[in-house]
Amino acid sequence: MNRTYISICDYKNDQHLINVLELYSIQPTIIRLQVLKTILVFSDDEFTGNDILTELQKVYPEFQNHTLFSALIAFSRKGLIAKRPERKNKPGRPSLVFSVPLLVLSLFGK
Repeated sequence: MNRTYISICDYKNDQHLINVLELYSIQPTIIRLQVLKTILVFSDDEFTGNDILTELQKVYPEFQNHTLFSALIAFSRKGLIAKRPERKNKPGRPSLVFSVPLLVLSLFGK
């Protein structure tokens, strides 16, 4: 299954997204076009974790009554989110990484 990895950390640009995609040998330019059509846009103050939750709930209605925190836990149990360990060069800043089927990104872009 094609999967894409999306960080929900506060980065000043989307270089982190490109780095993560490259780790998984995903073509960043193609995926970035998909991502930029969605609410999953990095470091744009208009978008919050709750916006991400709202968009994900459109695809996974069973999470309709979840808070963002409980949805993250539920998504994690479904295998849609993986928590990455802290990076040595940035202690104290672990990130959550969404693992979302490409189909979901396509739905967001429509």
